[in-house]
Amino acid sequence: MDYPLAWDNGESYAGITIFTSISDCCAAIEANGRSCEVIDECAVAEEEVNDIKTQSYHDRQNCGQKWHMNLERTWGCSNSKDFPDDWWFEENVEQMLHDTPESCCNEIFGNPDCEITDECATDINNSCTAPVWHYDSENHLCTNHGNYPMMWELEEEKYLYQTHEECCEKNA
Repeated sequence: MDYPLAWDNGESYAGITIFTSISDCCAAIEANGRSCEVIDECAVAEEEVNDIKTQSYHDRQNCGQKWHMNLERTWGCSNSKDFPDDWWFEENVEQMLHDTPESCCNEIFGNPDCEITDECATDINNSCTAPVWHYDSENHLCTNHGNYPMMWELEEEKYLYQTHEECCEKNA
């Protein structure tokens, strides 16, 4: 934050330059006959993070939409849902996420013929007995939207549940 470090000097600046609420700050400014303009940098940053999370959630629902370096195997590209969210950041997306497996291989490994893992080609068990509920730690709820790391299927007894109730019970 940009302000003089002396303002952090304990109680001597409390109520003069450092306030615990926007309303207290504006009241002090307006008491001197000036208008108060509020610039809440934290709210702007939170809004930007939420926009990125919304984009990430929306785009990652579609299996195979983007190709990226395979995090489970070296020298390969995958269209799995399992990759860091920060790859969606504007400064990373062009380098890390690609429209085709060939462009992924070429851009990341300098060769259009790297090992390709097409997660969408994998048969998915759609039977009614397959565990489909899981805990969404970002939103703190149980859901069956299917947006979870593919690796969870390797330990489905630990991460995937038959019912909403079972999920909530295990993650309370």
